[in-house]
Amino acid sequence: ALERAMQNDDIEAIEEAIRNAGANGVPEALLAKARKAKVDRASAALERAMQNDDIEAIEEAIRNAGANGVPEALLAKARQAKVDRASTALERAMQSDDIDAIEEAIRNADANGVPPAVLAKARQVIVARASDALEKAMQSGDAKAIEEAIRNADASGVPPALLEKARQVIIDRASDALQAALQGDDLDAIQEAIRLAGANGVPAELLDRARQEFEAEVARREREKRRESFLGELEAMSQSKDTMAMRAAIAEGEELGFTAELEALRKALDATLTEMRERAMKFRKEQEKLAGEFRTAKEATDIGGAILAAQWRAAMNETSRPFVFSEEEECSRMRQQQKR
Repeated sequence: ALERAMQNDDIEAIEEAIRNAGANGVPEALLAKARKAKVDRASAALERAMQNDDIEAIEEAIRNAGANGVPEALLAKARQAKVDRASTALERAMQSDDIDAIEEAIRNADANGVPPAVLAKARQVIVARASDALEKAMQSGDAKAIEEAIRNADASGVPPALLEKARQVIIDRASDALQAALQGDDLDAIQEAIRLAGANGVPAELLDRARQEFEAEVARREREKRRESFLGELEAMSQSKDTMAMRAAIAEGEELGFTAELEALRKALDATLTEMRERAMKFRKEQEKLAGEFRTAKEATDIGGAILAAQWRAAMNETSRPFVFSEEEECSRMRQQQKR
């Protein structure tokens, strides 16, 4: 059974056969031959693992070889092969621009005994790659790309001076965009530029000036809309006969900076007031006449019924007070008549 086990590469099977043979009195010479066969198999497996780039496979073969009595010289050779494979993988990663891949290769190299000098060189490559990426982002002028590149560069150990330079590029780009927006007439674009400028560290003095200009332009446009609306309604207001509304419109027009445009409205107001006074005086005389036609409500009722009596009472009440022209009352009376 021991001879059969020695004919294959199954080290565990050979180990098991050796234990069984030893327990059953197999001669020591044959046991020694079997133990050597086990060492040879483990050595061969280690040599095969050393021929490829699978570091984990080499590590596993080293553990098995050490447990099975492989000479220290071969184990040392395998350990060096593992270091060489990790170094080679790190060198390949360093040829690319993939910072994540280089960082992963550094971790693997460090775990597999690659010399500190090689690791330090790789870390310098990361700094160089991150610096290059940051410079490219700065050339693009894309604030989001620059911010992302700054985060990566900071995490990769790029010198603070370059990081500060990139941050200043973001500020400059945002300031330029804000200045350009202020030169245009797109309020939405200006508002967005102000928001981005605030988020990207543009100086407070420029931001305050931009906000003031924006607010002033919003107010100017709103005033212009009011002026246009006012002029559009001016003719109708002149024909309205509502003197209180006319007075309010004149005040609004003056506040909006109109002068000559209000002349027709002022003349209409004067004419309407004259008509209103004449109408009020006429109404007063009519009330005085009605009040003087009867001495009592019964007389008015006997002649004209309840309606005439009610009108007579209203006339008596109206003429019991001195006549005072009230523009407000006349406007109210006119509005009620318009509703009817």
